[in-house]
Amino acid sequence: MKRDTRDVLLWQDKKRKNTEEEQAILDMYAEMRKKSRFEGSSGSEEEEEEDVELEPFDGEDQEQLEDEEEGGDDRRGITYQIAKNKGLTAKRKKEYRNPRVRHKMKYRKAKISRKGQRGYGLMSSFFTDSEL
Repeated sequence: MKRDTRDVLLWQDKKRKNTEEEQAILDMYAEMRKKSRFEGSSGSEEEEEEDVELEPFDGEDQEQLEDEEEGGDDRRGITYQIAKNKGLTAKRKKEYRNPRVRHKMKYRKAKISRKGQRGYGLMSSFFTDSEL
């Protein structure tokens, strides 16, 4: 379905105001369209089929073009998720996430297990080294 130039102009006016350059271009297209209607079907059928649909000019399009020109071959940096490469790891306790605390707990546990390797304190006080 082809849009009429007036419909495009009305739609653009509702959306945002056109700059002077844009307005001049749209007016030129509107005049060309009026002239072709007044001339009737004197033009060939191919010319009538080549009607160009007018698309509203977005400021975003211009910004995107400028970014592409400036950005050239630059690549995006890697994300935190890629850098850490954790995958699907389970949630850890806070104690295990901190290496200093983890080693402190490990030492405390080792100290307790080493207590069992020495003799009773009472027995060593009763005997001297020569009696053992």
